[in-house]
Amino acid sequence: MEQISRNESISIGTTAVEISPKRKREMIYICNTSSAGQVVYVMFSEAEKASAGKGFVLQPTSTLLDCNSEGYLCWQGTITAIASGANGSVSVVER
Repeated sequence: MEQISRNESISIGTTAVEISPKRKREMIYICNTSSAGQVVYVMFSEAEKASAGKGFVLQPTSTLLDCNSEGYLCWQGTITAIASGANGSVSVVER
């Protein structure tokens, strides 16, 4: 798995999209930057894609942080997201 540093905005709609592939990471920070009140659902899973009502629920401006700490390793697998309406977005920072 490659390690990468990244800071980007990703458009999210009503179909689940991969916002980060399986990779070696030390941290990931996800912020719901949707401007029209869309709720974003984020799923950390190799078996399932994001769907409404499952995984982490991010209200507008809400954030999610996962990082290595004191023997804990943050999620290294695939991360997907879906929005409650069209034209949602998230900001993703990872390293």
